[in-house]
Amino acid sequence: SDEREDVQKKTFAKWINSQLTKVKLVNISSNDIVDGNPKLILGLVWSIIQHWQVHSHLKELMTDMEQTNLEKTLLLWCRKNTQNYAGVDIRNFTTSWSDGLAFNALLHRFRPELFDFELISKRTPAARLEHAFKFAQLQLNIERLLDPEDVNTSVPDKKSIMMYVMCLFQSLPHSSSPLPFTVILFSFQAELLGNGGGSEVDSRPVSIATNVSVELGGYQVALEEVLTWLLEAEDRLNLDEQVASSLEDVKRQFHNHESFISELYRHREGVGAVLEEGVRMLTEGGLSRDEEEEVRLQMRLLNSRWETLRINAIQKQSKIYDAVMTLQDREVESLRQWMTSTEDRISRMGSEVGPDSDSLRTQLHSHSELQEDIKRQQAVVDSLSHFVVVVDENSAETHSQIEDQLSALAERWAHICQWAQERGGRLQSALGRLNRIETELSALETWARDQEAALKRMEARPTSEIGEILERIKHLQVLNIRRPSRKTTCGLPLT
Repeated sequence: SDEREDVQKKTFAKWINSQLTKVKLVNISSNDIVDGNPKLILGLVWSIIQHWQVHSHLKELMTDMEQTNLEKTLLLWCRKNTQNYAGVDIRNFTTSWSDGLAFNALLHRFRPELFDFELISKRTPAARLEHAFKFAQLQLNIERLLDPEDVNTSVPDKKSIMMYVMCLFQSLPHSSSPLPFTVILFSFQAELLGNGGGSEVDSRPVSIATNVSVELGGYQVALEEVLTWLLEAEDRLNLDEQVASSLEDVKRQFHNHESFISELYRHREGVGAVLEEGVRMLTEGGLSRDEEEEVRLQMRLLNSRWETLRINAIQKQSKIYDAVMTLQDREVESLRQWMTSTEDRISRMGSEVGPDSDSLRTQLHSHSELQEDIKRQQAVVDSLSHFVVVVDENSAETHSQIEDQLSALAERWAHICQWAQERGGRLQSALGRLNRIETELSALETWARDQEAALKRMEARPTSEIGEILERIKHLQVLNIRRPSRKTTCGLPLT
């Protein structure tokens, strides 16, 4: 059908492009491509894919399984590696894959520590397919040849499914013998790590033995460097096992451990290079039996220590993050309760200023206490302004809820601070007016006492002399003129 042709076109085009990126193309342009029959072109491409996969990747497995048919060989490999997975029964390359369980079961078989299959199985078919394709792209470097909508149909396109499964086969271990141990980060042939026979030293030509000795020496130096770094990393990881109890300290631990995780994955290539070199030497031969056994043992040790370090680092990261979230949630709830209490407090304080000096001083004292409380709470607000949250495809909704909560708290905090600032400004303005009134009142009281004393002195010394009487009359007139200007100041309002 046209729909299947469209899916095949997209799938095959993506695969071809991913392969062509590794090839230098000379003197080829779009003008060299002529129109043709889509079905014939797709059939030709499929024949090329089959030929390439069989000769490059499936030939050995087909021999081991005594099979000559590509489809049956691939189907047997899939069934073998998805046994005992609930809901997975691979019988074909069409309907058996449409719900996404088969893809995830295959990936989980070889990478069980990287995701929870039971958790993935509870998702919708589209979500399961999206997880499988995204996981394969990030962890195995497999191009997204398919999209969920291509597979989540009643009968997916068979050739497109086989194309993608062959890519999985190419990237995942596929020896017919059991793996001697789980390889987490690097796919190399299992038989090279098992008990294999090697040629004796005396049976090797002198020139080959010399070259192998030089290569083995370089391998040992690289191995020693990687193991030295692993030892240092293990010590650093175990140095601070106790998770801090304060939010700032545990945040610092979280960010420090993030840096450690980044460093860990920067060294992944170095570990992989040593393992690949070991595989190369075992594959090419030339090592004595003892040397082969030593290299296998070293590779097991390196892979085991690397994986132990990686898992312990991830577990510690999870533990620290849980502590961060617990302490952050606690502080958010504490801040929310403080804001509710403070808003009630503000409501009781009201907007009135004064009306008398005693009331004003009481209001100033209450406002000073409020400002001190706000200053103490500022540290909590500053801490929450650097809220730590890890976002993934499963926590997007939670992250949105946290953002809404913090936004609401920020608005309430801004309102409290603005009210306190405006209230403080009004109280300080009223205090300034009160201070001026009290200064004027004090001066008026002093003047009144002076005049009262002068009048008492006049009263105590009666006189009948005309000159003295006129002088006293003049003094009383001056007193009467000055009195109103002193009294008007005391009538200033506080607000």
